[in-house]
Amino acid sequence: MAVAKKAGRIRPAQVKKVLSSYAERGVFRSFSQVASEDGTSEFRFHWLWNLPFHVAFDAAKATLSFRKLLPGIPRGSRLESELKEFIDSFYDGTRIEHRAADRSRLSMRCSNRRGTITLSFKIVGSDADYGVRKAVNIVSEIFLDFLNARFPDYTAAKFKLPEE
Repeated sequence: MAVAKKAGRIRPAQVKKVLSSYAERGVFRSFSQVASEDGTSEFRFHWLWNLPFHVAFDAAKATLSFRKLLPGIPRGSRLESELKEFIDSFYDGTRIEHRAADRSRLSMRCSNRRGTITLSFKIVGSDADYGVRKAVNIVSEIFLDFLNARFPDYTAAKFKLPEE
């Protein structure tokens, strides 16, 4: 008879360790953990195009959230619907394994509040390394592959980048 393993709880220190490894390699700059009022662990750093990122980890929900990730996206817009399709594509089986996401290990939620997108990743199970690294990789692909290629005008306008 097989005994079901109880999933371990992911601790904020585990998340910090994974995020810190990006800072140690120079991927993130100005990395810090800041105090949070709501019991979550909050991390700040500069990353893609030297933009500031705010990431919160809620240990009770095992959820890593990239807060206010994409501003100025009207609800129901073409950009919002294509972004959601792009995010869903990580599960559809057409991607090579290292660029895909395993739904049994990580679930994603894209929310739009007043035209600003927050992307949340619920880590299923106890593999913080997989969940945090996969979340970082997906956000990177959103900026570098999706936005840069499909919506360069939005990218230039919202992130003050030169149009190419």
